[in-house]
Amino acid sequence: MLSSALGQMGPWKGQEVQGDRAWCLEQLRARIRGTDWKQAREDVRRFVKPNELPSLDLWGREFFLAQCDKLA
Repeated sequence: MLSSALGQMGPWKGQEVQGDRAWCLEQLRARIRGTDWKQAREDVRRFVKPNELPSLDLWGREFFLAQCDKLA
């Protein structure tokens, strides 16, 4: 179902994507690697409770890739 939907719209429109677990994880890893984590932290800072702000210091490529590996 995911593969069919991906082929109908978005950046993969018209492509035959195999939207399986491995493909999804690789796309997630690519997005993690391409994210400007300093900017991401600043973008969400105003939505985070003051006592939870230190957790934003964890936000980075290595942290999220490690979380992604746990999904695999």
